[in-house]
Amino acid sequence: MPELRREAILRRWVAISDPPAIETAEGCPFCPGNEARTPPETYALREPPGPPNSTGWQVRVVSNKYPFFRLEGGMAKRAEGMYDLMNNLGAHEIVIETPDHEETWPQMELRQLENIIKAYRQRYMELRGDPRFKQIFVARHNRRSAHDYHNSLSHIVTMAVIPRRIDEEINGTLDYLRRKDRCIFCDIIYQEQRDQTRVIIDTESFLTFAPYASRYRYETWVMPKGHLPDFARITDPQISDLAYNLKTIYTKFQKALDDPVVSFILHTTPLQEAYREEYHWHIELRPRLERQPGFEWGTGFFINFVAPERAAAALREA
Repeated sequence: MPELRREAILRRWVAISDPPAIETAEGCPFCPGNEARTPPETYALREPPGPPNSTGWQVRVVSNKYPFFRLEGGMAKRAEGMYDLMNNLGAHEIVIETPDHEETWPQMELRQLENIIKAYRQRYMELRGDPRFKQIFVARHNRRSAHDYHNSLSHIVTMAVIPRRIDEEINGTLDYLRRKDRCIFCDIIYQEQRDQTRVIIDTESFLTFAPYASRYRYETWVMPKGHLPDFARITDPQISDLAYNLKTIYTKFQKALDDPVVSFILHTTPLQEAYREEYHWHIELRPRLERQPGFEWGTGFFINFVAPERAAAALREA
């Protein structure tokens, strides 16, 4: 039975889940014409408008048939001896980013990327209305090639707990605010714009840069310049600007790093009583260029063999 278990020492939650089933039918279940092979859509953009679960869509969102988190039931927090566990309450949706099976972000028109981000926003605004949920993430891994099994996909995941990484970011944000009465993320933006050596893309609303203490080779963050704790507040003009930043940085990854798999995660403020106006939403990107060595895995101490200044210079030139 899928469940969440809390690791007793560091107190991080771990999802114990069943492995996804292997699709046996031929063809991609996410391509137009195969809408009946997915769960019913929760959102779709069609131009011109058409009936739900039909063809003619530009972006389509469906529930995951094999979710990490499930809507049914309650949290059912309980103990197993000294250990804590609970049901894996939440939601797990798939954003089918394009009807074109072979299209990737560097190839897309900006309008298509804008549609994808609008789908993120719409689903975020609807899912946050469930009082059981405390955190929403958007995550994706781009495909290695156009010959992969499925279309380009993103995952929208809601959880009834706040992951440790977000807790750590919030604690660091609040500590900095107490000491300096300023947002640490806003200060990072100011510092990076002043230094320029780690900046990759600088537009009206967003800064794309290599973090000063990058954990991974070519790690990149995309951050709104204005103080915005909540991704749901993003405006249509900001969506257009963000789409430009994402298309540009993915194209640079493709050219400079031989089209690597890139992990994408969107961090935004927790929900309900845990909502933090002091937080600053952002996107973290990690090109998957190597396996994590045992030293980093065992100690949490990262060693990066490409200085962020050198990584930013290479990406600016790509």
